[in-house]
Amino acid sequence: MRFLCLFFLVFAEQSFSMTFSDAVKKIKNHKKVQVLQLESERLKALASLKGAWDDPVLKLALKNLPQESLAKDESAMSGTEIAIEQKIPLSPYKSRSKEAYRFMASGKSWSAKGKQDQMIGHLWMMLIKIRGMKEELVILKDNLTWVKKMLNVAQRLYTKGRKSQQGVLDLKIRRTELVNQIDNKTLDLEEAYHHIHYSVGSSNAILIEDKTIPWVIFTRNGAQLDKRYKELQAMAKGQKLQASAKSWSRAPDIKLSLAYTKKEFEGLDDQVSMGVSVPLPLFSKSRDDYRAARLQAQKAQLDLEDYEIDKAARNHELELAISKINSELKSIENESIRYAENSRQITAKSYEIGDASYAELLQAELRLQKLKLRRIMLRTKFLNQSLKKKLLNGEPLYES
Repeated sequence: MRFLCLFFLVFAEQSFSMTFSDAVKKIKNHKKVQVLQLESERLKALASLKGAWDDPVLKLALKNLPQESLAKDESAMSGTEIAIEQKIPLSPYKSRSKEAYRFMASGKSWSAKGKQDQMIGHLWMMLIKIRGMKEELVILKDNLTWVKKMLNVAQRLYTKGRKSQQGVLDLKIRRTELVNQIDNKTLDLEEAYHHIHYSVGSSNAILIEDKTIPWVIFTRNGAQLDKRYKELQAMAKGQKLQASAKSWSRAPDIKLSLAYTKKEFEGLDDQVSMGVSVPLPLFSKSRDDYRAARLQAQKAQLDLEDYEIDKAARNHELELAISKINSELKSIENESIRYAENSRQITAKSYEIGDASYAELLQAELRLQKLKLRRIMLRTKFLNQSLKKKLLNGEPLYES
């Protein structure tokens, strides 16, 4: 125990506390979230690029100069040409591609928000675990106090010759077991605190101030905004538009050109020429490109539909699990623990007057401890299942 006290003094020096709201703010700026936000911005930039026309091409040429002199005025064929060319799409594939990337950027933005919820959910999981361990420590310490009291009674009865030494030894063994359980649980609690630091992007252990933790959110339902559904929906729309863009891209672009030729040869007028060119898609790979995009769009739509089905099934499973937990928890709180407390109290009084054995005394104590720990486990399980349900449905995980 002295070691643990010293250990936690060192731990306190190497950690710092913050409010739950501050932890949420840090999570929103976590590197994992920033990576997805940057990817969204990258896709937005690509959207503008995909929707833009190709730049016009400006050409300057000296044409048909004599080999010997390279003079511009010795031949009627010679001249200085300035030309401009512009590729013009005949189909809406560029605008479709632009919209596709905008939807995919939106999908990544929703993914970033979903990542925030996942990391806040992880923070909640650790806080739920810590809360359960703290409650377990209270029970173990209360039991230790009770066992020490019963040990004093056993030693007094043994001194008077009314009880055997075996009862004293068994209570001492039980006392040692409880001390070890408290020490181990305390170390587990310290480890749980260290698991919080990565979620909030800190290199030190984090202590979330208890009074700032909004446990009230588990007592009510919040507005639902399913980020995962929004992400899949945006990606499905984006892939569908991308397939449409690939389909339209099979229509070739035309290239318009306008040229002006300055003639230096005496007696000849300057010339203007215009032209239209269209590529012949004899060896184009656009058909396979479109097929790949169409299959990707089908996959994205199936992912969305599968998620909706899976979400409904998981919601049903969670509701049944929560209902089952509440039923058992109600039974333990209203009946079992009350009966076990009365049983231990009666057995302790009987032991003090010599009517109960040390085995009955320990059995009553262990039965009550088991029920109290079972209650904590059920409460923790209820909070975890409720957290999963909130994450699944996109309910708020903090108070804004």
